[in-house]
Amino acid sequence: MQYHLTESQSCSIAHITSTEVNTVVMYLSVDIHSALAKELSATALLYTDVITAGAGTLSRDQFTDAQNQLGAVISVSVADNLVTFTIKCRKAVLNKTLALFSLILHDPTFSTSEINRAKRTLSNQLAASKEEGRAIAQYELKNQFYDETDRHYQIDEDTLQTNLKTITAAKLRNLHIAITRRLWTVSSAGDVSNNRAVKQTIHKLKETFGTEAHVTPHTSLRAYVPKVVERVIPGQQNIEFSIGGPLSTTVKHDDYAALTVALAVLGMWGGFTGRLMSTVREAEGLTYSIYARTEGFYREEQGCWRIMTFFSPQQTQTGLQSTFREITKLYNEGVTEVELKKFKTILGTRQSLLSDSLLSQLRVLHGYHLQGYSLEEMEADKKRIQSVTLEAVQSAIKTYLNPQHLSISAAGPINKTTERELRAFLSSVS
Repeated sequence: MQYHLTESQSCSIAHITSTEVNTVVMYLSVDIHSALAKELSATALLYTDVITAGAGTLSRDQFTDAQNQLGAVISVSVADNLVTFTIKCRKAVLNKTLALFSLILHDPTFSTSEINRAKRTLSNQLAASKEEGRAIAQYELKNQFYDETDRHYQIDEDTLQTNLKTITAAKLRNLHIAITRRLWTVSSAGDVSNNRAVKQTIHKLKETFGTEAHVTPHTSLRAYVPKVVERVIPGQQNIEFSIGGPLSTTVKHDDYAALTVALAVLGMWGGFTGRLMSTVREAEGLTYSIYARTEGFYREEQGCWRIMTFFSPQQTQTGLQSTFREITKLYNEGVTEVELKKFKTILGTRQSLLSDSLLSQLRVLHGYHLQGYSLEEMEADKKRIQSVTLEAVQSAIKTYLNPQHLSISAAGPINKTTERELRAFLSSVS
């Protein structure tokens, strides 16, 4: 497999070229962030539905049928004010799929009936998401770190539902115009002819739409005081927790690799090898899952770190005490040479396993591409973990992972007693 990356003022295009593929996958991402982040959220959410709900002379059903006949998928998503178009299809139908994709960019319908349908659908989804304690605990924690104008600040479900009602076809078209004229970050995987077709289509579209300069605003992490935030969700069995704090560094900083190792030792995401899993879960039986990682980093924008877990209401105090015991132990004593070697190996193995799947490789490539890495920087970054020293990890822990700087976000069956206990607990550690 070969990697290629070319940049211009209008787009940056990366390819993975392989002769052993029968499908083509393309990601196209656009940064739509602006200072009007709160107002933008509802418009962007609605846009991801209606942009594929009819284009040119095709109705939504006809457009869907055209995709189905090709066996292709064109989908759109938004996260942190990054809109991403995804195309997946067989090699044989790539040109026809790209023609459908071009149609929705050139001539989206944005019909009143489809806008109203999408509003009803999304409103129902938002109503259901009020029961999703894990997601709520996560964004309520992050909202403690970021200003309302920041891309990472998430609007609550009720406000989104209210804002959805005000979105018009004109607002959707204005957003669409901005999307077509901003810098595009495109990553694709296929054979030589497939990637050439993708590149030609992107350049042709960009020649039509043009590109306008846009600087996305970013506010530094706002003045921060550790606190407890709660969302009461009656009827839930457990209380979902997100515990964490802001990080005054960036993804390309030397400290980031050391932080990655430190948090893997504390709570390796998606595995059973971290300290939190071996103690709070396995030895003490207080939860089923408890992991730690960094989140929210984008180019020169700062992020945060977070522990995700849950406890029953009866075991909340014990669970938090055990969790903070392990954080405090890490902060005071650091990691051992044996742990450093072990987790370097684990992280290195995970990186190697991604090479087994072309789709996984493309996701990794697009992630780096969005962060503004060159291919050389990407390869160097993949090796950074293996060169991290014990001294660097200990320094990063002391600099960034002070347990006294953590906030607690909880969502679930919380009563007044639980609220008082949570605040008393945080006061005891901060």
